[in-house]
Amino acid sequence: MPPVQEQPRPPTHGSTSPREHWMDALRGVAVLLVVFTHTYTMPQGLDATFSSVAFANIVQVFQSWRMPMLVFLAGVLLPRSVAKPTATYYRGKAERILWPFLVWMVLLALALGTPESLGSWEYWRGGAWHLWFLWVLMLCYLVGPLTRWVPALVVAAVVFVVLLELVSGPRDWVRPLYWGVYFFLGAASARLLPRIRRAPLAVGAIALILMVLTVVATRAGELVVAERHPWSVFAALPGILAVLWIGPRLPRLPFLEFCGRRSVVLYVTHMPVLILAVGWAQGLAATRPIDFYLAVAGPSFLVPLLLAAVYPRVRWLYEFPTACLLYTSD
Repeated sequence: MPPVQEQPRPPTHGSTSPREHWMDALRGVAVLLVVFTHTYTMPQGLDATFSSVAFANIVQVFQSWRMPMLVFLAGVLLPRSVAKPTATYYRGKAERILWPFLVWMVLLALALGTPESLGSWEYWRGGAWHLWFLWVLMLCYLVGPLTRWVPALVVAAVVFVVLLELVSGPRDWVRPLYWGVYFFLGAASARLLPRIRRAPLAVGAIALILMVLTVVATRAGELVVAERHPWSVFAALPGILAVLWIGPRLPRLPFLEFCGRRSVVLYVTHMPVLILAVGWAQGLAATRPIDFYLAVAGPSFLVPLLLAAVYPRVRWLYEFPTACLLYTSD
């Protein structure tokens, strides 16, 4: 996903093929890394004293391209989406992005034990916790039809310039701008994917080397890939290029492809489950950290995967109920 599922359709000019299985696999890797990262970082924000040097190192290895890759892949699907009539386009985004945002903002508040926050605009604005991603996607898709007339690369450049001007402003503005650059760069790259796939070994090797250097710099604290550091957008691009070059060369990976096709389920579901699991197992954090992590990580992975497996029965949690009447399953 993006954490959004697009249905197979005939290819349009400048878009990817109807079902790029390697892109599903990459999306699956990215969303699983998101869940893994949160199983380590989020308990600390919930007053559970759990830490691990090994986990921290693993999280840092993927930090520089995990979320950039997820947002970038969401943008790759934009040319296919904007080829549809405007009313159909916006209806689809309302059903598949706005709807799960609303549903899971409510469920998140309930998991946190703060239902009163639902009456506060501050809670909704920008998306609480991990749901900022759907907030960003909504804003990006809102202006997405501009790419019918203005090249996506130009839109990305304009968004970046605005980001430079507003980088010290409210996070609710900075965040969509920062991640919007990745989104529209992804849209601009859609027609370039065949060229990236056919790029010689030297190109892939250089991108991979730059990716490793970025990871090393991130771990050493010399580079911060974050919203308040606008130029860090470019630091993540070699990693994205390397992954796009490697992806088509991978064998079929059914489990990762499944996770990619149902990435919206894994993404929005895991956090409320994690919050509940931390509350239940919090007493183990200080004295039995391994048991604590297993008690938290197990449900955070397994419950979303179970819901993904029975998706047709719980589809209303992730798509507006009428959407299933208009679209066939993946």
